[in-house]
Amino acid sequence: MLLTEVITTEPCQFKARTKERGSAWTEIAERLASCGLKVTKRSVREKFDKLMKDFLKKESEEKKQSGIRLDQSLKDIKERTAEFEELREGEEQKQKKEKAAAEEMIRQATEKLSETKKRKASLEYPNSTSMVDVVKEIVELKNWQQERYERINKRELDLRASEMQQQQLFEQSLLQQQHQFLQQQQALNVSMMSALTELLKVRGKGY
Repeated sequence: MLLTEVITTEPCQFKARTKERGSAWTEIAERLASCGLKVTKRSVREKFDKLMKDFLKKESEEKKQSGIRLDQSLKDIKERTAEFEELREGEEQKQKKEKAAAEEMIRQATEKLSETKKRKASLEYPNSTSMVDVVKEIVELKNWQQERYERINKRELDLRASEMQQQQLFEQSLLQQQHQFLQQQQALNVSMMSALTELLKVRGKGY
């Protein structure tokens, strides 16, 4: 039940030691508590961390055991965590580069404006021309900043849409795995009942 809630809520989509990730663990604990389980945010997080640690240790030893849904769920969560970390790192790098470029443009525009003010001794035509150039650069800078803001918003919307689509595909895959597991269990039960019936028939004939 804990792993199902972790898969549904995906606290790994938030950066570690942030308010958002803490809220996700609180939500998981509250849902488990509503089912009658005595848990806290700390206890569910520590339980999951232990499960993941044990799983990673087992995976590193390359011990494969078929039909264990617990291992598959932990593996899926691990992969999703890695995907979110990669997306976050890529977005942070883009924002750093864009911020650095914006700061450089502002610095250059400020320097030009400062130089123009120093040279300005009267309202001569050359100085007016320099001021016009500076104003044009400032307007262009503001336009660039607005375009950058719109691009970032669009990327965030695209990223959220992609995450929702991946979540839907992931849940569909999980449901398929559960369905296959139930089918295997049913087939196994039928085989066992058939074998038991045949055994009882043989024993009945022996008496």
